[in-house]
Amino acid sequence: PSWFQDISESRETFKSRQLPSSAIWSIKVGRGSGFPGKRRPRGAGLSGRGGRGRSKLKNGIGSILAAGITDMDNSSNKDEEENSMHNTVVLFSSSDKFTLHQDMCVVCGSFGQGAEGQLLACSQCGQCYHPYCVGIRITKVVLHKGWRCLECTVCEACGKATDPGRLLLCDDCDISYHTYCLDPPLQTVPKGGWKCKWCVWCRHCGATSPGLRCEWQNNYTQCAPCSSLSTCPVCCCNYREEELIMQCRQCDRWMHTVCQNLNTEEEVENTADNGFDCTMCRPYIPSANVPSFEFCEPSIAAQIPLKAKELDPPKTYTQDGVCLTETGMSQ
Repeated sequence: PSWFQDISESRETFKSRQLPSSAIWSIKVGRGSGFPGKRRPRGAGLSGRGGRGRSKLKNGIGSILAAGITDMDNSSNKDEEENSMHNTVVLFSSSDKFTLHQDMCVVCGSFGQGAEGQLLACSQCGQCYHPYCVGIRITKVVLHKGWRCLECTVCEACGKATDPGRLLLCDDCDISYHTYCLDPPLQTVPKGGWKCKWCVWCRHCGATSPGLRCEWQNNYTQCAPCSSLSTCPVCCCNYREEELIMQCRQCDRWMHTVCQNLNTEEEVENTADNGFDCTMCRPYIPSANVPSFEFCEPSIAAQIPLKAKELDPPKTYTQDGVCLTETGMSQ
Protein backbone atom coordinates (compact mmCIF):
# COMPACT_ATOMS: atom_id res chain seq x y z
CA PRO A 1 0.00 0.00 0.00
CA SER A 2 1.09 3.58 -0.60
CA TRP A 3 1.61 5.41 2.66
CA PHE A 4 2.81 8.70 1.23
CA GLN A 5 1.17 10.98 -1.33
CA ASP A 6 4.37 12.87 -1.86
CA ILE A 7 7.80 11.73 -0.65
CA SER A 8 8.89 15.37 -0.36
CA GLU A 9 6.22 16.22 2.24
CA SER A 10 7.50 17.91 5.36
CA ARG A 11 8.12 16.09 8.62
CA GLU A 12 5.04 17.70 10.21
CA THR A 13 2.83 16.40 7.40
CA PHE A 14 4.38 12.97 7.88
CA LYS A 15 3.52 13.06 11.59
CA SER A 16 -0.12 14.04 10.98
CA ARG A 17 -0.58 11.44 8.26
CA GLN A 18 -2.77 8.54 9.39
CA LEU A 19 -1.05 5.21 8.88
CA PRO A 20 -2.91 1.99 8.11
CA SER A 21 -4.04 -0.17 10.96
CA SER A 22 -1.50 -2.89 10.15
CA ALA A 23 1.62 -3.01 12.30
CA ILE A 24 4.61 -1.05 11.07
CA TRP A 25 8.25 -1.98 11.71
CA SER A 26 10.60 0.94 12.30
CA ILE A 27 14.20 -0.20 12.26
CA LYS A 28 17.13 2.06 12.98
CA VAL A 29 20.08 0.41 11.34
CA GLY A 30 23.14 0.90 13.50
CA ARG A 31 23.60 1.62 17.15
CA GLY A 32 24.77 5.20 17.00
CA SER A 33 27.34 4.76 19.78
CA GLY A 34 31.08 4.74 19.93
CA PHE A 35 32.60 7.00 17.29
CA PRO A 36 29.55 8.13 15.31
CA GLY A 37 30.23 8.51 11.66
CA LYS A 38 33.75 9.88 11.77
CA ARG A 39 36.71 8.07 10.42
CA ARG A 40 39.29 7.35 13.09
CA PRO A 41 42.18 9.77 12.55
CA ARG A 42 45.52 8.28 11.66
CA GLY A 43 47.03 10.64 14.19
CA ALA A 44 48.31 14.20 14.51
CA GLY A 45 45.15 15.64 13.01
CA LEU A 46 45.24 13.50 9.89
CA SER A 47 41.78 12.38 8.96
CA GLY A 48 42.32 9.11 7.10
CA ARG A 49 40.24 8.27 4.06
CA GLY A 50 36.96 9.54 5.44
CA GLY A 51 33.53 8.48 4.37
CA ARG A 52 33.36 5.25 6.36
CA GLY A 53 31.25 3.98 9.17
CA ARG A 54 28.06 5.33 10.60
CA SER A 55 26.95 8.79 11.58
CA LYS A 56 24.34 10.26 13.84
CA LEU A 57 20.90 10.60 12.32
CA LYS A 58 20.55 14.05 10.88
CA ASN A 59 17.57 16.20 11.91
CA GLY A 60 16.50 13.36 14.18
CA ILE A 61 15.21 10.96 11.52
CA GLY A 62 18.05 10.45 9.05
CA SER A 63 17.00 9.06 5.70
CA ILE A 64 13.68 7.33 5.11
CA LEU A 65 13.30 4.43 2.74
CA ALA A 66 9.64 3.87 1.82
CA ALA A 67 8.22 1.85 -1.07
CA GLY A 68 11.70 1.44 -2.52
CA ILE A 69 12.45 5.19 -2.57
CA THR A 70 15.28 6.62 -0.48
CA ASP A 71 15.23 10.24 0.62
CA MET A 72 18.73 11.26 1.71
CA ASP A 73 19.14 14.39 3.82
CA ASN A 74 21.62 16.96 2.56
CA SER A 75 24.06 18.36 5.08
CA SER A 76 25.15 21.96 4.95
CA ASN A 77 28.39 21.13 6.75
CA LYS A 78 30.84 20.02 4.06
CA ASP A 79 33.38 18.64 6.50
CA GLU A 80 30.79 16.47 8.18
CA GLU A 81 29.52 15.32 4.80
CA GLU A 82 33.00 14.24 3.75
CA ASN A 83 33.89 12.43 6.99
CA SER A 84 30.58 10.75 7.78
CA MET A 85 28.07 8.32 6.39
CA HIS A 86 24.30 8.36 6.70
CA ASN A 87 22.43 5.86 8.75
CA THR A 88 19.24 4.71 7.13
CA VAL A 89 15.87 4.23 8.82
CA VAL A 90 13.75 1.65 7.01
CA LEU A 91 9.97 1.45 7.43
CA PHE A 92 8.19 -1.67 6.25
CA SER A 93 5.24 -3.85 7.10
CA SER A 94 5.57 -6.72 9.54
CA SER A 95 4.18 -9.00 6.85
CA ASP A 96 6.92 -8.05 4.38
CA LYS A 97 8.93 -11.27 4.65
CA PHE A 98 11.20 -10.31 1.76
CA THR A 99 12.59 -7.36 3.71
CA LEU A 100 12.37 -8.94 7.14
CA HIS A 101 14.46 -12.00 6.33
CA GLN A 102 17.37 -10.26 4.57
CA ASP A 103 20.43 -8.37 5.70
CA MET A 104 20.68 -4.81 4.50
CA CYS A 105 23.51 -2.32 4.39
CA VAL A 106 23.72 -0.03 7.42
CA VAL A 107 24.80 2.91 5.29
CA CYS A 108 22.47 2.85 2.29
CA GLY A 109 19.69 0.60 3.59
CA SER A 110 19.52 -1.48 0.41
CA PHE A 111 20.24 -5.05 -0.60
CA GLY A 112 21.88 -4.67 -4.01
CA GLN A 113 21.88 -7.18 -6.83
CA GLY A 114 24.46 -9.71 -7.98
CA ALA A 115 28.05 -9.09 -6.96
CA GLU A 116 27.19 -5.59 -5.77
CA GLY A 117 24.72 -7.04 -3.31
CA GLN A 118 27.35 -8.97 -1.35
CA LEU A 119 27.60 -7.62 2.18
CA LEU A 120 30.59 -7.48 4.51
CA ALA A 121 29.74 -8.25 8.14
CA CYS A 122 31.63 -6.79 11.08
CA SER A 123 33.31 -9.60 13.01
CA GLN A 124 32.55 -7.80 16.29
CA CYS A 125 28.94 -6.59 16.13
CA GLY A 126 27.62 -8.41 13.04
CA GLN A 127 26.31 -5.29 11.28
CA CYS A 128 26.49 -5.54 7.48
CA TYR A 129 27.90 -3.10 4.94
CA HIS A 130 28.43 -2.95 1.22
CA PRO A 131 32.20 -2.84 0.65
CA TYR A 132 31.80 0.17 -1.64
CA CYS A 133 29.75 1.98 1.02
CA VAL A 134 32.64 1.81 3.48
CA GLY A 135 35.39 2.14 0.86
CA ILE A 136 37.18 -1.16 1.44
CA ARG A 137 38.44 -3.79 -0.98
CA ILE A 138 37.85 -7.47 -0.28
CA THR A 139 41.33 -8.95 0.05
CA LYS A 140 42.70 -12.25 1.32
CA VAL A 141 43.61 -10.57 4.59
CA VAL A 142 40.03 -9.35 5.10
CA LEU A 143 38.62 -12.80 4.32
CA HIS A 144 41.14 -14.57 6.56
CA LYS A 145 41.29 -12.21 9.55
CA GLY A 146 37.86 -10.60 9.38
CA TRP A 147 36.94 -6.94 9.42
CA ARG A 148 35.77 -4.50 12.11
CA CYS A 149 33.44 -1.60 11.47
CA LEU A 150 34.23 1.92 12.65
CA GLU A 151 32.46 1.62 15.99
CA CYS A 152 34.20 -1.65 16.84
CA THR A 153 37.71 -0.61 15.83
CA VAL A 154 40.30 -1.35 18.52
CA CYS A 155 44.05 -1.85 18.63
CA GLU A 156 44.71 -5.47 17.70
CA ALA A 157 47.69 -5.62 20.08
CA CYS A 158 46.31 -4.16 23.34
CA GLY A 159 42.58 -4.48 22.58
CA LYS A 160 41.85 -0.86 23.53
CA ALA A 161 40.26 1.96 21.54
CA THR A 162 41.91 4.70 23.59
CA ASP A 163 44.38 7.28 22.28
CA PRO A 164 42.82 7.58 18.80
CA GLY A 165 45.46 10.12 17.78
CA ARG A 166 48.07 7.32 17.79
CA LEU A 167 45.80 4.63 16.34
CA LEU A 168 46.82 3.67 12.81
CA LEU A 169 44.38 2.21 10.30
CA CYS A 170 45.67 -0.02 7.51
CA ASP A 171 44.84 1.36 4.07
CA ASP A 172 43.89 -2.07 2.73
CA CYS A 173 42.23 -4.11 5.49
CA ASP A 174 41.33 -1.47 8.16
CA ILE A 175 43.18 -3.37 10.91
CA SER A 176 44.27 -0.97 13.67
CA TYR A 177 47.36 -0.63 15.85
CA HIS A 178 48.72 2.01 18.16
CA THR A 179 52.07 3.34 17.00
CA TYR A 180 53.64 2.18 20.27
CA CYS A 181 52.04 -1.28 20.07
CA LEU A 182 53.75 -2.15 16.78
CA ASP A 183 56.84 -4.36 16.67
CA PRO A 184 59.08 -2.46 16.27
CA PRO A 185 57.15 0.60 17.53
CA LEU A 186 56.89 3.76 15.48
CA GLN A 187 58.14 6.95 17.08
CA THR A 188 55.98 9.22 14.93
CA VAL A 189 52.75 8.89 13.00
CA PRO A 190 53.59 8.11 9.34
CA LYS A 191 52.73 10.79 6.83
CA GLY A 192 50.23 9.71 4.20
CA GLY A 193 49.16 6.07 4.24
CA TRP A 194 50.12 3.10 6.37
CA LYS A 195 49.83 -0.64 5.78
CA CYS A 196 49.98 -3.49 8.25
CA LYS A 197 52.52 -6.31 8.03
CA TRP A 198 49.97 -8.60 6.37
CA CYS A 199 49.12 -6.20 3.53
CA VAL A 200 52.50 -4.64 2.75
CA TRP A 201 54.90 -6.14 0.21
CA CYS A 202 57.53 -4.84 -2.19
CA ARG A 203 56.12 -4.25 -5.66
CA HIS A 204 59.60 -4.75 -7.15
CA CYS A 205 60.92 -7.98 -5.60
CA GLY A 206 57.90 -9.27 -3.69
CA ALA A 207 59.61 -9.12 -0.28
CA THR A 208 57.43 -8.85 2.82
CA SER A 209 60.21 -7.35 4.97
CA PRO A 210 61.60 -3.82 4.53
CA GLY A 211 65.16 -5.03 5.10
CA LEU A 212 67.53 -5.30 8.04
CA ARG A 213 66.95 -2.30 10.34
CA CYS A 214 65.16 -0.52 7.47
CA GLU A 215 61.76 1.01 6.81
CA TRP A 216 59.38 0.74 3.88
CA GLN A 217 59.87 3.33 1.17
CA ASN A 218 57.73 5.14 -1.42
CA ASN A 219 54.46 4.88 0.49
CA TYR A 220 54.95 1.23 1.46
CA THR A 221 55.51 0.05 -2.12
CA GLN A 222 59.25 -0.74 -2.03
CA CYS A 223 61.63 -2.35 0.42
CA ALA A 224 64.78 -0.43 1.34
CA PRO A 225 67.20 -2.46 -0.87
CA CYS A 226 64.99 -1.99 -3.96
CA SER A 227 64.51 1.70 -3.24
CA SER A 228 68.29 2.13 -2.94
CA LEU A 229 68.70 1.03 -6.58
CA SER A 230 67.60 4.50 -7.68
CA THR A 231 68.01 6.70 -4.58
CA CYS A 232 70.87 6.91 -2.11
CA PRO A 233 69.55 6.17 1.42
CA VAL A 234 72.15 8.51 2.98
CA CYS A 235 71.68 11.73 1.01
CA CYS A 236 68.25 10.82 -0.47
CA CYS A 237 69.39 11.94 -3.94
CA ASN A 238 68.92 10.02 -7.17
CA TYR A 239 71.98 8.50 -8.77
CA ARG A 240 73.56 10.11 -11.80
CA GLU A 241 75.79 8.69 -14.49
CA GLU A 242 79.44 8.03 -13.67
CA GLU A 243 78.78 8.11 -9.92
CA LEU A 244 80.31 5.29 -7.88
CA ILE A 245 77.96 3.31 -5.67
CA MET A 246 78.52 0.37 -3.33
CA GLN A 247 76.29 -2.22 -1.69
CA CYS A 248 76.44 -2.86 2.04
CA ARG A 249 76.85 -6.53 2.89
CA GLN A 250 74.75 -6.10 6.05
CA CYS A 251 71.56 -4.33 4.88
CA ASP A 252 71.94 -4.94 1.09
CA ARG A 253 71.40 -1.25 0.34
CA TRP A 254 73.30 0.62 -2.36
CA MET A 255 74.64 4.13 -1.68
CA HIS A 256 77.06 6.75 -2.93
CA THR A 257 80.69 5.98 -2.16
CA VAL A 258 81.31 9.66 -1.41
CA CYS A 259 78.61 9.44 1.27
CA GLN A 260 80.82 6.80 2.93
CA ASN A 261 84.00 8.93 2.68
CA LEU A 262 85.36 6.82 -0.19
CA ASN A 263 86.50 9.37 -2.75
CA THR A 264 88.79 7.43 -5.10
CA GLU A 265 88.39 4.26 -7.10
CA GLU A 266 91.36 2.72 -5.28
CA GLU A 267 89.68 3.22 -1.91
CA VAL A 268 86.46 1.76 -3.27
CA GLU A 269 88.22 -1.33 -4.66
CA ASN A 270 90.13 -1.98 -1.43
CA THR A 271 86.97 -1.62 0.64
CA ALA A 272 85.01 -3.89 -1.69
CA ASP A 273 87.69 -6.60 -1.48
CA ASN A 274 87.57 -6.59 2.33
CA GLY A 275 83.76 -6.40 2.55
CA PHE A 276 81.84 -3.13 2.84
CA ASP A 277 79.72 -2.24 5.88
CA CYS A 278 77.91 1.09 5.65
CA THR A 279 78.02 3.71 8.39
CA MET A 280 74.40 3.00 9.28
CA CYS A 281 75.15 -0.67 10.05
CA ARG A 282 78.56 -0.36 11.73
CA PRO A 283 77.19 0.56 15.18
CA TYR A 284 75.30 -2.75 15.24
CA ILE A 285 78.26 -4.95 14.22
CA PRO A 286 79.94 -6.56 17.25
CA SER A 287 83.69 -6.08 17.40
CA ALA A 288 85.81 -9.26 17.15
CA ASN A 289 88.06 -8.68 20.28
CA VAL A 290 90.23 -11.65 19.31
CA PRO A 291 94.00 -10.82 19.52
CA SER A 292 96.05 -11.71 16.49
CA PHE A 293 99.11 -13.95 16.89
CA GLU A 294 101.39 -11.53 15.09
CA PHE A 295 100.75 -8.86 17.69
CA CYS A 296 101.77 -11.07 20.66
CA GLU A 297 104.98 -9.99 22.40
CA PRO A 298 107.91 -12.45 22.28
CA SER A 299 108.20 -12.45 26.08
CA ILE A 300 104.72 -13.98 26.36
CA ALA A 301 105.85 -17.17 24.62
CA ALA A 302 108.81 -17.49 26.98
CA GLN A 303 106.53 -17.28 30.00
CA ILE A 304 104.48 -20.30 28.96
CA PRO A 305 105.52 -23.13 31.33
CA LEU A 306 106.66 -26.37 29.77
CA LYS A 307 104.83 -29.54 30.60
CA ALA A 308 106.47 -31.21 33.56
CA LYS A 309 108.19 -34.51 32.91
CA GLU A 310 106.15 -37.40 34.16
CA LEU A 311 107.74 -39.28 37.12
CA ASP A 312 108.36 -43.01 36.95
CA PRO A 313 105.99 -45.07 39.11
CA PRO A 314 107.52 -46.14 42.47
CA LYS A 315 109.01 -49.64 42.62
CA THR A 316 107.48 -52.18 44.98
CA TYR A 317 108.88 -55.35 46.53
CA THR A 318 107.15 -58.38 48.00
CA GLN A 319 108.58 -60.14 51.07
CA ASP A 320 106.78 -62.85 53.02
CA GLY A 321 103.55 -61.92 51.27
CA VAL A 322 103.91 -58.25 52.23
CA CYS A 323 104.19 -55.51 49.59
CA LEU A 324 106.95 -53.03 50.45
CA THR A 325 108.26 -49.91 48.75
CA GLU A 326 111.91 -49.16 48.19
CA THR A 327 111.98 -47.08 51.36
CA GLY A 328 110.54 -49.95 53.38
CA MET A 329 113.08 -52.40 52.03
CA SER A 330 115.98 -50.14 53.05
CA GLN A 331 114.83 -50.22 56.62
